[in-house]
Amino acid sequence: MKTKDILLAVAALLTFAVVFYACKNPGEGVTININTNVLKSPTAVQFVNAVKNAPNQPDDFPVTIGGKDADKVVTITNKTQFNAVDGRIFLALKKGVVPSEANPVVFTVAAEVAGFTPATKTFRITSEAPSATVVPLIEYANPVPGTTAVVENNPIVGGVTPTVITIETPTNPGMEEQATITIPAGTEFRDAAGNLINATSLESRVVQFGTDSPEALAAFPGGFDVANITGENGQPIEGGVAFITAGFIAMDMYAGGTEVKNFSKPIEVSMGVSPEVTNPETGTAVKAGDQVPVWSLDDKTGQWKYESEATIVKDAQGNLTASFSATHLSYWNLDWYSTFCPNTTTITYSMPGYVTEQYQVELVSSNGYVSYSYPTLTDGVKYVQRLPTGNFKIVVRNPINNVVIVETPSFNGCGGNVTVNFPAKNDLDIVNVALSLQGTCPNKPLNTNIDSHALVYEKGKPRSQGTTVYVKLGKLNLQLKNNTEYVVEAQYGDTWKTANIAFKKQDFSFPGTVSGTATYDQGTNTVNVLAQFRLPDCN
Repeated sequence: MKTKDILLAVAALLTFAVVFYACKNPGEGVTININTNVLKSPTAVQFVNAVKNAPNQPDDFPVTIGGKDADKVVTITNKTQFNAVDGRIFLALKKGVVPSEANPVVFTVAAEVAGFTPATKTFRITSEAPSATVVPLIEYANPVPGTTAVVENNPIVGGVTPTVITIETPTNPGMEEQATITIPAGTEFRDAAGNLINATSLESRVVQFGTDSPEALAAFPGGFDVANITGENGQPIEGGVAFITAGFIAMDMYAGGTEVKNFSKPIEVSMGVSPEVTNPETGTAVKAGDQVPVWSLDDKTGQWKYESEATIVKDAQGNLTASFSATHLSYWNLDWYSTFCPNTTTITYSMPGYVTEQYQVELVSSNGYVSYSYPTLTDGVKYVQRLPTGNFKIVVRNPINNVVIVETPSFNGCGGNVTVNFPAKNDLDIVNVALSLQGTCPNKPLNTNIDSHALVYEKGKPRSQGTTVYVKLGKLNLQLKNNTEYVVEAQYGDTWKTANIAFKKQDFSFPGTVSGTATYDQGTNTVNVLAQFRLPDCN
């Protein structure tokens, strides 16, 4: 028999490129399993409405990759044209890029999503491990508790305001603080290049973020862990900082549809400050006379920049406010900060009896720092991350209804290891699922184990509530509800592969673009699932 050469085209599954190189088939009846990991650090990014279960979700839109290491980032298909589909985009690092704690890869994902505040999230990649990140966005028409929004139109003449423009955010039951933006008469509105925008109307979109609501803090643009920042001396702060916020405002303006970036005169911004905020420099509640640094964010590059110092004062009504001048438009933030521990901390989640899901995890420090993430948790999973200095507790919430599941005792952020023990849970009938995912070539002796992120969610529930998981070398372990039908989705190149699987404690088979069989092992309470789909090019 003659030796046949098999050449497979480059393909990618969800967040990871799987490249099949030319290989030799030594004979019929022999299965060749090939899996060459080319792209590194697969990163799934999901944009969601910050309001839980909101019907209006981010859909399809272009995405910009910025920051110092933007040139090291590609899509799952090894391309540099970035677009989110159904609110999701899947990224990876180029071949040959090796991230580490000493040499992190830092980049920012940014997007303009119709009806929402501009999206921005900075990533600091230090390993080749897969990750999944949720980016909550504020909808102007439906802001989360603890925020307030206003969209206002004002007439201007040839790109210049003939009168003073005052924009004021409204109060609501979850947000008592207000912000006021004052634009002096005669101010010219200019684009990013500094050119006057010849327009007759000005649209202002303003969102103020308070500090008393978990929903508002979770939607803080970019997050509180800041990797790309310059300090008062204009030099980068090595290692980044952890922000401790006293308030935040997002201001976007458009003159005749063109984005305003600069002004000929400074505009004045006054922000209300909650009396519940703790000043980390004093350890007591903030008061009149305290000072707080003012920072601005370039939402495209993720660059934070020190701008000035604001003094907190008490107005005639007894409310605390902080004011500053702004010569350009961006996100503006009142923040103190702390530095990070020199070592990383391993966080282990012990949660027998719980299903594999993306949970909301809060890291809360005694000095007022808080961060939010949405990791996929399953019993025994470990996450390695760096924490700021100080004492912490971890709070885990149900991501759908915000109910607290577990809150840990206080621990030292630089201690190195911590275990989060979920309370005992016996109300669910759980089955372990050991999934194997393969691409196949019919009539050819070739199978390949697949590396990829995948999406798993209960049939009948919104896709936006799906759990993002990662299939490594074709293998994935989950804990799911017994006898419950799930939708399992995976993407090969630009094609979605889908299966509806009712996981249950018995042998079964299932059809779909991903089809397969399952065998149940009663001794380990495990359903072993072999899922296969046809590769698009088997020639």
